[in-house]
Amino acid sequence: MRWDLVGSSLEDSLKELGSTLGTRREIARKKTGGLAARLPEVVGVCGKGTTFTKISMGKPSVSGDWTTRTIESGRWLAGVSG
Repeated sequence: MRWDLVGSSLEDSLKELGSTLGTRREIARKKTGGLAARLPEVVGVCGKGTTFTKISMGKPSVSGDWTTRTIESGRWLAGVSG
């Protein structure tokens, strides 16, 4: 009789765990859907093809052994060690 009660409790715990995982998946799906829906709005605010045209091309700043350099595309900055 004791084993039946333990087995029943275990089954209930597994059902609750499955329910929690299902809820988390549902929340993640809703957040992803909301993000995808807002992406066009973000592109509209930022503009297409945003570039950094006024980056200083003088001597790179150095902090410790890290140097900041611009990459030729004009879009990205990279931190390079050494």
